[in-house]
Amino acid sequence: MDVRGLNALQIILASGFTKVTDLGDIPADVEHLASLPEPVSLVRADESVNFKLAAKVLDPVRSDTTIYPGLVRTIPGAVTAPDYFLVGSKPATFQLIKRVAPPENHPSLTFIRLPIKFVRSSSSKSGAPELWLSTVILHSEASVAQYVEKGTRVAACHVLPVATD
Repeated sequence: MDVRGLNALQIILASGFTKVTDLGDIPADVEHLASLPEPVSLVRADESVNFKLAAKVLDPVRSDTTIYPGLVRTIPGAVTAPDYFLVGSKPATFQLIKRVAPPENHPSLTFIRLPIKFVRSSSSKSGAPELWLSTVILHSEASVAQYVEKGTRVAACHVLPVATD
């Protein structure tokens, strides 16, 4: 799977996280599935969050930064009520997958996948365990299928609307 990132200017324009932002608490069943070594449920994000498209798509989609503010507003709902949980590809990570209403100009982008990193209290700046969103990956039905197959369903599927400005 080819994951294409946005250029630095697009990321800065797209990100709704100009400071540390609390996104909400993961559900208890996700906390249990993640088997975290320390109890923590609050997920945070900051300006380092990256946005990616999970498939090769045309440049007009990649450069359309108008879709990102609406998607950013759906992220808290994806954290607090994900559809799927997936063990992360790296230690101390997991992923949440959520079906979202697609952006108006790009009806194929119907899922977001959120890799989340656990930081032990001994390594965190706060001295408490932390969960950090690292990336927002936009998916079509086809590109998310392999992740959904490997994932565990954690919630009834509620489509989150993409807010428009």
